[in-house]
Amino acid sequence: SSLVVRVGRATERGPRTPADVRGVALKHVRSLRRCYEASALTGRITLELEIDAAGDVVRASAGRRRSADPTVADCMTRAARTWSFPATDAQRRSFVSLPLTLSPG
Repeated sequence: SSLVVRVGRATERGPRTPADVRGVALKHVRSLRRCYEASALTGRITLELEIDAAGDVVRASAGRRRSADPTVADCMTRAARTWSFPATDAQRRSFVSLPLTLSPG
């Protein structure tokens, strides 16, 4: 059975929309799933992202975690640091909380 990473609704402060954030996360869900394949534990992880106006992730960390393997959370934060978002005209950063649910398929 395959492992599933479900991307929840992002909460965001800044010029980006939750739908834009979710769209980028869904584009990269395969890399998140690869992190999860290293562990059979289920759980939830909330990625905390800081995204600059150019669309680069300048900070990523695992916020709230429930029952998820810390190694998986670390891998997912490293993966999220490589994501690119569309640039915005607003010259300020976005602060995003992105919940992920990990479960067997």
